[in-house]
Amino acid sequence: MIRGLKMRGVYIIILIILAAVPPNITLHPPQEKSSKGSTYIRQNYYWTLMIYLDGDNDLETYALDDFMEISSVGSDDNVSILVLFDRWDGKGDPMDNDSYGDWTDTRIYHIEKSEPPNPENADKTLGERNMGEAETLIEFLNYSISNYPAEHYALILWDHGYAYHGICFDFDNNDRLEISELRHALDRIHNDLGVRIDLLGIDACLSGIIDMVYGCREYVNLIVFSQEYEESDGWPYDNILSKLISNPMMTPEELARTIVDEYMGFYDTGSPRNETLSVINTTSFYSDAIPKLNRLTGYLLRNYDYFKNDIISALSASEEFSFPWLRDLTHFLINLNATVSNKTLRALIGTTVESLNRTIIYSRNLGLHPNAYGVSAYFPQRSYDTLYDNIELSIHHQWDEFAKKIGGLDPELWLYDAWFDGADSDTDGYMDSDLRIYVDLDSSIPVLVDIEVYGSNGSTETLLGEVRDIEVNGSTTSDIVSIDLFPRSRGIYDIRIDILSNEQLVKQYYYYFDDDTIGLPLEENMDYRPPTIYLLEPENKSIITKTTVNFSLDIENTAPIESTYVYINGTLELAFDGKRENFSLTFEGDGTYVVKIRVVDLINSSAECVVIITIYYSTTEKTPKRIMVNIWLMVATIVILTLFLICIMGIKHKREAS
Repeated sequence: MIRGLKMRGVYIIILIILAAVPPNITLHPPQEKSSKGSTYIRQNYYWTLMIYLDGDNDLETYALDDFMEISSVGSDDNVSILVLFDRWDGKGDPMDNDSYGDWTDTRIYHIEKSEPPNPENADKTLGERNMGEAETLIEFLNYSISNYPAEHYALILWDHGYAYHGICFDFDNNDRLEISELRHALDRIHNDLGVRIDLLGIDACLSGIIDMVYGCREYVNLIVFSQEYEESDGWPYDNILSKLISNPMMTPEELARTIVDEYMGFYDTGSPRNETLSVINTTSFYSDAIPKLNRLTGYLLRNYDYFKNDIISALSASEEFSFPWLRDLTHFLINLNATVSNKTLRALIGTTVESLNRTIIYSRNLGLHPNAYGVSAYFPQRSYDTLYDNIELSIHHQWDEFAKKIGGLDPELWLYDAWFDGADSDTDGYMDSDLRIYVDLDSSIPVLVDIEVYGSNGSTETLLGEVRDIEVNGSTTSDIVSIDLFPRSRGIYDIRIDILSNEQLVKQYYYYFDDDTIGLPLEENMDYRPPTIYLLEPENKSIITKTTVNFSLDIENTAPIESTYVYINGTLELAFDGKRENFSLTFEGDGTYVVKIRVVDLINSSAECVVIITIYYSTTEKTPKRIMVNIWLMVATIVILTLFLICIMGIKHKREAS
């Protein structure tokens, strides 16, 4: 039995399983007593090992075997070993195991020496849990860390693995733990308990891929995983734990190397075998290797047609792990370097390989994978899996664009390069003027984009600059964009950029995306001037004879305007994103109105302009009617007076005649 899904023919079904969205979970130390009758021990250990033993599938028998390996050593005063064990309700399946009471729910054991996994030995019974949900892992980590605090923490995920698709397949719940869910659990523990995992071990197949490393960044120091399938027996826990118990003051790296060596020693029969295992430094990966990998892929994408045959040749000769799309990243780059003569490309490959060598701190194999250097990558040579778009590495960086190109899809938009420029006018080591980021985007189709630049000084993130309506078309340097930066305070900044089209985020280049955007010493921009507003129309104190009035402004600014607000008599009437120099207002009726226009730039400076206007709409509209009424009254009066005079004169005339 192999700890992968290929040999059981069920991986295609599992690929379409949708993992549930992790809800918010409140972390709190458990207060109940152990079912063994003793209170939980609350002392500091050198190590607390937390083993997430997912036996809720066809590996249940092997999970029971590994439980017994773990208990053959057990905890002591220096090392605390906890196991979250979920068993399978196989309903008569030949792989279902009914030993040790045949319980099928989820239980936590603080492992004592020689303790069997009988249900009554559990320290905490959770009921049925989904091992493919983040909250189950959070619950286990919270319990373990709260009750068994230690100087170092190791988390081991035990089960099936399937590269970027995830690990810990729960058959009873038809689910798996995706990389994003693993990250969510680690994030919650880090934020709520302040714990960063010293060592993450993944005792599962095919998990040694760059996407797994990136997903665990910031919350894990070291990762131990396999690029290839693992045998169902998994790691030799008795050998590994015996070494740790005998030397509990091992550093995380020493324990990681011990795991690799004991694993290789257990399976080494003297003949070539498939086993691989490596130790990865996550900080080095995302801060050192990722920026170089982005720069390399940007160059390869711009010149893909020229290097296409070299790429295909290097890829076909690269170390493969069970599937054509899973290849050793370092070996691919070594092969490509040997194929091309272009000096720029060779230099980019060289710096990337060097950074990967710093990231992969230990790696071993047993002969059938002589070119397994320690970490794999996704190379879809036939068709691109659109599920890969949802991986965080794909969202934040551009290995997915390169993978699409290899897989025959159009990457549409990518980053060729980005760099910073600035001046230190007072020579204090911090750039304070002419601060700008240059961004060189490429695209295979014409696209109009907005670019927003954000910076983090370690405590806060702010919008530093933006440009709008930039046309990108083709793979040239003619469309390089300069974006002025306006830091709000002095600090060491890392930069990320968002690319938007039609106000929708289409690509993000996250922190550490390029070496030239990391660790920038910036002060407030000395070239900065607060915004000013000049009113062009209407004139102040105008009398206007209509209800809809057009306003025209001239706004001068150095930092981009973030918002424009319009108030009537103190009440907000209009709000616009960015600069707005022309707009219309409709007033309800006659009267005098105070109109205030306020703009705020991205560093939170503002300017205001006030105009007073009088609307005299009602009187002017009714004037023509009043004039007509007056005319008719005048005519009627004249007629009446005329008739009256005629009557008077007629009477007088009769009197004179008589």
